[in-house]
Parts: sequence; structure tokens; C-alpha cells
Amino acid sequence: PVFSPAVIAAPQAQDSEAFILLQPKSVDCGTVLPGELNERTVIIKNIGDGTLIITDFDLTGDAGFQVVMELPQTLLPDEETTALVRFSTNSPGLKKGSLTFSSNASNVTGGTVPLLGVGSAPCLTVAPYVVDFGGAYVPSNHVEYLTLTSCGALPVTIDSIALAAPSNTPFKLDTSPGPGPLPWTLAPGETVSIKVLFEPQVASALDSFGVPIADTASVSISSGPLMPILDVPVRGIGSDQN
Repeated sequence: PVFSPAVIAAPQAQDSEAFILLQPKSVDCGTVLPGELNERTVIIKNIGDGTLIITDFDLTGDAGFQVVMELPQTLLPDEETTALVRFSTNSPGLKKGSLTFSSNASNVTGGTVPLLGVGSAPCLTVAPYVVDFGGAYVPSNHVEYLTLTSCGALPVTIDSIALAAPSNTPFKLDTSPGPGPLPWTLAPGETVSIKVLFEPQVASALDSFGVPIADTASVSISSGPLMPILDVPVRGIGSDQN
């Protein structure tokens, strides 16, 4: 028998590729006051077996974000570098951006990281959210307090506090416990209280089943055009029954 010599093919050389990895996956720059600056670091690593060349970056989204980095940069396999992300804004609210690095990486989408930051704003809360006096004899006088709290990192200005109710309402509003005539400016964390009065002089009307119909009103608190108006419902029932 005749045997043919075995043919052994030489292994084919594989092309080296660069892969980019960004850490963290998203950058939260936190909350800043007007004039403040927060900084975060983005780590850029080459996790491929080829040379990674970073040539440029593109910053999109809301204003307030900046990136500090020397370019171009060349990273061998397993090498890493950093970019500095800065965030500052005088505009309140959530800000979003996106940072994309231009490179020769095979995983193109791996070179993008979302950016988040918050501009600080005034904040106002009220407690309780509802004032319910329940039932009360006529005539009688009752008082409940509303506590207003400045809950933001900036002072909040209360422009007006008003009672919205019919002309014959048994409710009254007393702002005299506050710091003088409106408007009021509350520092962060500062609180102030006002009085809501219930002074029923006649019994509340009855429905067709003989059940008292509660008198209602609302306290409206305004803190300027950029802040939502706080409306606190008020209710109570006047009765001449034991």
C-alpha cells in the first residue's frame, strides 16, 4: 500500500483588537448649589489585546457638564487612564448628559457613559396635608396649626397664604404666628406655623338622608412662579346635636 504524507496547516494569526471599558457605567455628579462645582472621575481601560487609541470625545445633553482630558492617548492591553467630569449649574432641577469617546475600539458602544447632575432649588413642605376638625358644637372655637418647612438647600420665599372659601365660611386663617408681614423668607431647615380656625356659629346643612354636609375650604400657599402652589384641604362639621 502507498501512504500519502500528512499535510499540517500552519495556524492562522488572529488580528489584535482593542476593547474599551468605562467605569463607572454612569456618572452621578450629585447636587450642587449655585456657584459650586462637583467633580467625578471616569476610568478608561483597554480590555482587548490590541492597542487602544483615544482620539476625541463628544459631550451632549444639558449644559453644566465639562470634561478635562489630554488627547490623544494610547493604551496598551490592560492599561488605563482617567477623564475628569465637572458639573456646575445655577439652574435648578435634574440635568442629563452623555459622554462618548472616539477611538479605534471594536466595541463602539462601550465608549459612552451617561451623566447626571442636579441643580439645587428651594423646597417647601406643609404638615399636615389635610386639616379636618371633625364635628363641633355651635357656637364654638377650634384651632389647628399648619407647619411650613424649608426643605431645600436654598432659602425659600413664601409670597402669599390665602384661604379659599365661601363668604359665609366658618373657617379663618391667622398668619400672626409668622415672622411678620408676607413675604417670608425661610432659611434651609427653618419652620414657621400658622393657625387655621374653625368657628361654627350655625349647624351645617343636612343632605336628603339627614346626614350633615361638611363645610370645606382650602389654604393656598404660594412660593413664586417656579414653585408649585400648595393647597391644604380644610373641613369641619357644625352641629347643634349632642
